[in-house]
Amino acid sequence: LPEFDLVSVPSEYIKNIFPDLKNIKLQYHGINKKIFDDCKENPFNFKDKINAVFVGVSNFDYDFLSKASKLFPEWGFHIVGPIRKTFERENIYYHGEIDYLETVPLIKYSDIALQNIKYKKGVESFTDSLKVLQYSYCRLPIVATDFLKTNRKNIFYYKEGNEKSIYDAMTGAMNFSREEFNNTDIYSWEDLAKKLME
Repeated sequence: LPEFDLVSVPSEYIKNIFPDLKNIKLQYHGINKKIFDDCKENPFNFKDKINAVFVGVSNFDYDFLSKASKLFPEWGFHIVGPIRKTFERENIYYHGEIDYLETVPLIKYSDIALQNIKYKKGVESFTDSLKVLQYSYCRLPIVATDFLKTNRKNIFYYKEGNEKSIYDAMTGAMNFSREEFNNTDIYSWEDLAKKLME
């Protein structure tokens, strides 16, 4: 690692693994902002008062979904990715794996984003995943497991398996002021390329 001019890492957790490395820089992933900016079609039918979305492929916390969907029966829970239907409920919508472009309106027009993942060694790096950056660019409040602690102002934490903390995180997210949230620190891929060249 010391032989490189730059070691670019996309999460604070990874950066902290190498505290003495002088050539390391935290540089978050970029996102395609234009795709989100150009998306104008709301995919929700407004049957549900609040729509929460999860986009991902692994470490899914099914217990969270079971508890949250029961606590908030008037909210819709949209699950995008290869997540098994271990149980069903009227307010849970399993979208399966879909084209990336189809995920964009589901993210942009959701009310709450979910980062409900179970603990496994190394998942602490998901604090700054591409998904978190996409959620944050859309100014969404994010409900996440408490081992994903970060300085981001739009994240509300729950303790795995704890119903009260799930309730508190979800209601906190619901009351989040999206208009006041600053998303200007999210890079486009062009921004990131410039940072790398600097």
